[in-house]
Amino acid sequence: TLQNGKSRTPMSDLFAEAQALPTAEPPRQEDVDEEERYFIDVINAFRSYLYDSLRLIGEWECNYADVPAQLQKFIPNASNKIERLKQAAIANAKFLTQVVIPHLPPDMRLETKFIPNTSDSNQEKMRSTIRQFVREWSEEGAEERETSFGPILHEVCENLPIEDPSDAPRVLVPGAGLGRLAFEFARKGYRAQGNEFTYFMLLGSNHILNRVTGSEPITIYPFIHSQCNASAFDDIVRPITIPDVHMAGTPQHWDMSMVAGEFINVYSDMPEQFDCIATCFFLDTAHNVIEYIHVINRILKPGGIWVNLGPLLYHYADMPGEHSIELSYDEIRTIITQCGFALERDERVQTRYTDNPRSMLHFTYDCAFFTARKQETIPFSPAMLRSHCARTCCAQAHDQQSEPSRCGGEEKSCSGQCASCPCAQGGCARQEE
Repeated sequence: TLQNGKSRTPMSDLFAEAQALPTAEPPRQEDVDEEERYFIDVINAFRSYLYDSLRLIGEWECNYADVPAQLQKFIPNASNKIERLKQAAIANAKFLTQVVIPHLPPDMRLETKFIPNTSDSNQEKMRSTIRQFVREWSEEGAEERETSFGPILHEVCENLPIEDPSDAPRVLVPGAGLGRLAFEFARKGYRAQGNEFTYFMLLGSNHILNRVTGSEPITIYPFIHSQCNASAFDDIVRPITIPDVHMAGTPQHWDMSMVAGEFINVYSDMPEQFDCIATCFFLDTAHNVIEYIHVINRILKPGGIWVNLGPLLYHYADMPGEHSIELSYDEIRTIITQCGFALERDERVQTRYTDNPRSMLHFTYDCAFFTARKQETIPFSPAMLRSHCARTCCAQAHDQQSEPSRCGGEEKSCSGQCASCPCAQGGCARQEE
């Protein structure tokens, strides 16, 4: 657990801590090995960011150079543009170095004459993580947060007010990303816990919540990785400052934590622990959303509320070798009422995700926004749940049909080889529940 302002747990120890949480069956050694290998892959994605970015910029530079001489006069300041992109990439790399340094394994050096080989999907997840900092921790992301986090925060405050600050309601935020929604609940006085299992997000949230004081703002350049749909070149290289709040000034009595691990694996054996579950862009990360609904029912206290906002662009849809149940919202709504909940609000909210406000291209999600109150506890057994990936990425595949990805990447399959599922190509270690 990462405790804001209270304790600082090395991220390299998080997997061991997650494995110590109660599960129906202990993890197999091959799953542990796969998880550790995936962690190294993520570390290497941070380490190789500058090389990967400069290689991309180098390709653009070559393209400019290939333009016939008589046409180059129509491309003003091409060399200056390339230099500005390189300097922006260097600034990003310096920030990412600070994020990853505390979590390097003892036998790994940050500087090496050999550049780690990073997959295309991990490169894209690294870039998406940078954009996620804009969404969650910058002034530029405030409007997007207001349309996605805002309705959830308002609904919880209306339905679950804090009557006794010394015994405030417990709120769980699964798929917490970089931790901003959980942070906002803690700032309002709730006992907040974020849950995340993507290492890109966990490393980032640890840096923001535990290591950044706010006295020296951090400047990043999140939009330099694509020159498409730009109104002006200055929009591509514009700096973004994070965080937009001073973490050093947060009160010591805040109760906020981040827990690493896959939602079902971590929480399925924790009955009636939370007064509220707040899910934002989370339901469609499931292999089978019915399992999420069952676990949410199990971990909510009687009378507790579940507030959700998000679309249904299922992450594992059409992914070879991956189990995916893709239900319509009408079907999900029926299942929710069959699983011990009463819907108290059910409407639509339009919002965006890691959007570039100055881009010529925008995607708007017409999100399901509902509040469901737990009326009864339904029968539950771990045997109801299928095997789950211990290393599936919450940031998967939200770029289908050219849409932007969520949370940290656009890969179509998980990292590593699946020891127990030969049909999964490029799959991940699976952990039996």
